[in-house]
Amino acid sequence: MKSYRYTLEGLDCANCAKKIEDRIAKEEAYQKVNVNFSTSKLSFQTEKDEEKEIKKEIENLVHSLEPEVKVLDEKESKKTNSEKNYCDILRLLVGIFFFLIGMYFPLGNITKTFFMIVSFIILLFRTAKKAFAQIFKNRILDENILITVSVIGACLVDKITEGLMVIVLYEIGKILEARAVNQTRKSISNLMDIKPEYANLKKQEEIEQVNPEEVKIR
Repeated sequence: MKSYRYTLEGLDCANCAKKIEDRIAKEEAYQKVNVNFSTSKLSFQTEKDEEKEIKKEIENLVHSLEPEVKVLDEKESKKTNSEKNYCDILRLLVGIFFFLIGMYFPLGNITKTFFMIVSFIILLFRTAKKAFAQIFKNRILDENILITVSVIGACLVDKITEGLMVIVLYEIGKILEARAVNQTRKSISNLMDIKPEYANLKKQEEIEQVNPEEVKIR
């Protein structure tokens, strides 16, 4: 058995982590599967030895539940959480800016409509993408489809400002949630620096050295 360890970038809910862990654990080829939501780490053991094939299969399993989550190994470069948070804030501000231009600037009706449409595309794109991915891949209705339907419905009944407030408040909530989770993970990572390198796991009369995250309390 060989141990593997990946980072799940974009994992933002404990329930999602549990679903991913259970899904991978169902596969006979993978043993001792553990998804640590606090550190966004996935660890498991397998007898397979083709690393690219393993990573591709794990990505497919993860994406079947959480299409937005990226499976990264230690060699891969990735954006830091602070950079991702900055991009989300920038996208939110740009969307609001386009909306204000379309709503309050003295422009022609066609130009105003154009700015309003661009504004809603910028603000709603990520949520709508997640919503339709969950519907078509997993047959699941979640908060993303609720927000998408609410915003589109508000626009159709000429409640454009109300529709904007729905998606803006939702995006602000997601940004604050991501920020809080990232701060927690940073604190946990600092504590992890003082943890032991391995744990002694007793199996009958033998003592085996394993990754501490692979030890489950029963």
